Amino acid sequence: MAPTDALSAPGAVAYSSDKMSVGDGTWDFTKNDFLLPNLQGLPFDMMQYNGMGNRFSSVAQYHSLILAHGVIAAIVFLFIVPFGVMMARFHRGRPGANIRYHAYMQISAILLATVVFVTGWFAVGPNRSLTNPHHGIGVAIYTMILVQAVGGRLVKSIRKHSLRLMIHRWLGRIVTILGMIQIPLGLTLYGSPKVAFILYSIWMAILLLMYFVLSYRHEGDWDERTVYGGRSEVGTAISGRSRSRYTVSDRTEKKEGRGWLGPLAAGAGVWALMRGRKDKKEHERSLSRSRSRSRSRGPEVLPVQERVDQLR
Repeated sequence: MAPTDALSAPGAVAYSSDKMSVGDGTWDFTKNDFLLPNLQGLPFDMMQYNGMGNRFSSVAQYHSLILAHGVIAAIVFLFIVPFGVMMARFHRGRPGANIRYHAYMQISAILLATVVFVTGWFAVGPNRSLTNPHHGIGVAIYTMILVQAVGGRLVKSIRKHSLRLMIHRWLGRIVTILGMIQIPLGLTLYGSPKVAFILYSIWMAILLLMYFVLSYRHEGDWDERTVYGGRSEVGTAISGRSRSRYTVSDRTEKKEGRGWLGPLAAGAGVWALMRGRKDKKEHERSLSRSRSRSRSRGPEVLPVQERVDQLR
């Protein structure tokens, strides 16, 4: 911390130029310099004036490389990667189709991300590499994408809850979020026009709305989740090479559909028991009545001729 006598009173000095004006600042007498307030963003014109595009305005090759770098990066991190994540999370087509499409899209993302990394490296050069957060985050993203490619292969055969599978999912989420953050950082570093920031903001709002709607429509899918090919697949159970639709909701519906069999069987058993007791009582009553009738009538005397006929 600088000595108190070397600095002016807080807010006592104002800074003004053709590109920037700050009314709340401090002057350093020892360095003859103006201290900008922290978290004080540059005006948009000042950001463009200090951008890499203005600094390398005379180098045509730089602008060509940066244009390819930015366009391909936007395709990867604003379209392919988010849709690949949503495909694996929300698609409910044929068993295993969502994971297959997810893998195809992520392979495309790896190839295009390599082009993004190479064009950025040659545009900046080794002397200016890793000199700002955009460069550092870019290297981290590309490294994690390569790790994801290897990890996706390793978790392919996992069909139960696993730490490796959990790491693969969370690493994919980190790559997606960092890739989206990289876009405005790159626009700011280059000094892009305002329309680029507006288009980015509109598309991010659309992606957020899409994810919100899909999450609402598939809110209960995590409870019905099974693992196919090392990743989550909604509503699919794999047994060996055979694939069958089998979800928690199906089990619930089957249980609910067969729920009436228990009460029906119990009712039938009670009815049969009561009917058996009733038939037994009626049979006993009929026997007692027949005995009483036979006793009241006395011995029956048959005629001689009838007895002869019976003996014959």
